[in-house]
Amino acid sequence: MSAILPSEQTEQQVVALGKFLDERRLCLSQPCDCGGHIRHHNGGNYHQLVKLALDAGKAWISRTNTSDYSPPENYQEISFAEALEEVFRLAARGYRF
Repeated sequence: MSAILPSEQTEQQVVALGKFLDERRLCLSQPCDCGGHIRHHNGGNYHQLVKLALDAGKAWISRTNTSDYSPPENYQEISFAEALEEVFRLAARGYRF
């Protein structure tokens, strides 16, 4: 994980990280830029959905997208550092949480 100094962090990244650590879970959604007329298969107004969780001393991630009719809750174990990197990366890209 590359170090991100506090002075380099955006407010969105700081809030996302705080929420993840406080609640031990975070759901991030990629904003939809298709226009108001597009309705995705599951009705969501996002493209990708990333769920992160901390449980039993481990970090977990699940990725789905709006092409899935019923997104599975298929979590994979990742390192804590990878979870933090993902939170920072997606928050910097404008994902909502």
